[in-house]
Amino acid sequence: MSEKSKAITLVIILFFCTTIPLSLVFASDFLIVLNEICWMGSSEKTSDEWIELYNNTNEKISLENWILKIDDTEIKLKNTIDAQGYYLVSRNKTTQANLIFSKALKNTGNKIILFNENKNIIDELDWSKGWPAGDNKTKQTMERKNSLLSGSIQSNWQTSANSGGTPKTKNSNGIPININSNRNEAASQAVPNQNIQILENVQNENNQFPKSSTSYQAILFAMFISFSSGAIIFFLKKSLSQKTY
Repeated sequence: MSEKSKAITLVIILFFCTTIPLSLVFASDFLIVLNEICWMGSSEKTSDEWIELYNNTNEKISLENWILKIDDTEIKLKNTIDAQGYYLVSRNKTTQANLIFSKALKNTGNKIILFNENKNIIDELDWSKGWPAGDNKTKQTMERKNSLLSGSIQSNWQTSANSGGTPKTKNSNGIPININSNRNEAASQAVPNQNIQILENVQNENNQFPKSSTSYQAILFAMFISFSSGAIIFFLKKSLSQKTY
């Protein structure tokens, strides 16, 4: 085999060794996430609690033998979740839930883990020391801001703009930040301009962050392809430039 043929063969092997792990990462990370939690119940019943799952992928996924674990209680899921669709696990039998459960959620917090049929952890939230969002008085739920970011990040959760939340539908934009109100409040503080700027920066960052599953993955994939292509071209040139003996 010539040096040129060897180089081409090595490039092909390198390409598959780098792209296959990437496909596995996209296939496993943030497949199904814990998207919204009504831990406070409703204004009618405090027991009207529910947990919503969201499918980040473009394919319907079977949830047969998946487990939703709330503290020490395991709930076996069934049926499927639609592509970019929702799956509602509820204590309220009158709702259009996909599954009914009886385990009560604590107002002080819970640890919730989602396992697939192979007992692998798909998503995990440990808010046993207190929920990061939601309002027990107004019955506004706890919503995940970005389904492609970890649910362990406190800032990735928000209190729903609506009482009762958004079960089986797109999450709200959260409680709006009133910049004018914050300006008035900050005016009485020692460093008002700095505080106002921080609030505006946070709001701008939230508005600019890509929330689309497709766009976020496309950006990462483009970056990876760009890097891999450069590495392959460099390796190919180096191999072909070597002298044959």
